[in-house]
Amino acid sequence: MNDKFSLNNLDKEALKKKLLSTKFLISSAVIFGVVALVVMIMQSCTPRQGTLLYGLCGAFLEQQVTFPQTLRHTSVEQYPKALRIYFTHIDSFGQYQFEMTECTFVQDPEKGVQLQRVFFNYVKDVTEKERVPGKGRLYEVRQEVIDLFNQSDSASSI
Repeated sequence: MNDKFSLNNLDKEALKKKLLSTKFLISSAVIFGVVALVVMIMQSCTPRQGTLLYGLCGAFLEQQVTFPQTLRHTSVEQYPKALRIYFTHIDSFGQYQFEMTECTFVQDPEKGVQLQRVFFNYVKDVTEKERVPGKGRLYEVRQEVIDLFNQSDSASSI
């Protein structure tokens, strides 16, 4: 009983010989390499994506770094009402710095999402000089700096 869909021993041996041939292995590797290259190119050309909260916190961060062109976000943690960005940059002394910022947000009925509080893990020109009680090693940004950022309507432009 030989169905037209079943393979007999001759067909199995021929298929096995063809799949293990050098020509098939080389062509398979080339096809795999081309597909992998196309996927990598497409992934590298797509713009960065993030939420509005990430955009707001990132825009505020860019304004606080001396040389924003050296700023690189290494990782992002998002919480229900806050966002934490770990970043690296080169300071004015040419030193490579690894830092963190945390932004909390509030929903304003007229202006939409606004920055509520921002913390850095190092003292900056815009932060208080004393650590925030109960927040570990974090220094809070002065409220007048946050108010100036919120008045700029950055959330609507982002």
